[in-house]
Amino acid sequence: MATIAKSKGRLSTGFKNDETFGSLNLKTFVFIALTVTLFQMGENVSSVFAYIAIGVMLVGSLVIETDQIAIVYIVLAASNRLLNVGNNIPLLPVITIVYIARVYFLQKRYKKVRMDTQMLSILTLFTIYSLRFFFVNFSTVNFILFSTSVKLFFSFIMLMDVFKVCQTKDEARIKFNQIVFYMSMGITLTVLISLIFSFTGNSLGRFSISIDSGANVLGIYVASSIAASVLIILSENTVLLKRVMAIMIVPMAYVGLLTQSRTFVILSIIIILWAAFLGFTNTQTRTNTGLFFIIASVAVVLFLIFGRKTNLYDLFYTIIDRFINPRHDDVTGGRTELAKAYLTTIFGSLKYLFFGSDNSLPSPGGGVVAHNMFIEVLYGNGLVGLAMVCVIYVIFFKKIAESFKRLGFTFSILGALPFVLCFVGGMSSHTILGAMPTNEFFIGVCSMYYFENHLDKKRGVKVKPLNPRQRTYQRAPNRSEVKGEQ
Repeated sequence: MATIAKSKGRLSTGFKNDETFGSLNLKTFVFIALTVTLFQMGENVSSVFAYIAIGVMLVGSLVIETDQIAIVYIVLAASNRLLNVGNNIPLLPVITIVYIARVYFLQKRYKKVRMDTQMLSILTLFTIYSLRFFFVNFSTVNFILFSTSVKLFFSFIMLMDVFKVCQTKDEARIKFNQIVFYMSMGITLTVLISLIFSFTGNSLGRFSISIDSGANVLGIYVASSIAASVLIILSENTVLLKRVMAIMIVPMAYVGLLTQSRTFVILSIIIILWAAFLGFTNTQTRTNTGLFFIIASVAVVLFLIFGRKTNLYDLFYTIIDRFINPRHDDVTGGRTELAKAYLTTIFGSLKYLFFGSDNSLPSPGGGVVAHNMFIEVLYGNGLVGLAMVCVIYVIFFKKIAESFKRLGFTFSILGALPFVLCFVGGMSSHTILGAMPTNEFFIGVCSMYYFENHLDKKRGVKVKPLNPRQRTYQRAPNRSEVKGEQ
């Protein structure tokens, strides 16, 4: 396990003395960039590159440090539709399977400790439940429902370990900073690579990572990353980190605008209002917040006056027009009628209501595509499955919270911005069981403990030991020890 003080492959740059950037792993960054590039070439140049990318993904997952695998998973989720064999076999779960194999079966340091019993039990039960129609009426939709439960199984086990291994508050804080930085950098890099290969968007002309990807889903994921970046800026971190994250917000915001997602615009408004409230209510950030909004307001006015002949102005006009003159005169893009159709189908049969669709009849959306995370879960799994999903995510929340509380973090509703965006965005997105919504949920829960509206001077202290049945880890050094080695 790489620690903050000693991490192989560190970035050898002027940032090396910063607590967050000094322990970034170069191998992780190269692995992410190479994987995305090869898969994009596989889609736009030749399928040969896609097969090379599969090999790189497998080898890379085996070579990088185990505590970096979850970071790779979160970053590559933005390219989830791109990382496929054919059109139906996703490769992103391979990363989680490799993690489980390495951590729980191959590494002696973990001493073959059992996974969390609560989560293991409910995930196993849900996986078995997803097979209820599999053999009776086999279909692509039923296979997807089953495969989704399997993917969920491995990803939850891995994500629960991310902060469980941390031994100090500083270590957890820096790890969260790095996750959000990699997430922001990964989104920007993925989009840049797509543009290099002249890929401009989906069939509707809106930007997405691949022709089969949803622009709206990407916009929501970008908004989640921006929200987490804002919390980092408003928290007690180094000036360098705050400046870098502020800079990263600019290309991410542009990516969000390229998707032309109305949901992204709504989420952006929530982010701005939330940031303004946090910034102006804290005496230490009030001046800088006021200065930022003044500069931003002036920049917007100047842009509206002098920027009319630019592509960015046309992009703004296109997005505004999607609100004013939506297709079919429906600002929800047909989602309201689609939701009504799904609910009518669900409540029209007790079988559908309690156990979900067996796909014996055509669904309103041509599959489980209701464009609403709650309706999609209900339609595909019924009330019984929905109850299981709720239990799974409650346990997930509880386990992440326990990891942070053990380190001395306290809950703060002020840090709930990414968590709120996860569910607001989900009203026009897809099932929460997907990789991107699950990652948004994970970032949201972490943010509510990471963000503290006061300066905490009690960092770097030892924490109470883990349960004897849990793993043991080497304590991460405090700041004085790190400076001593440097």
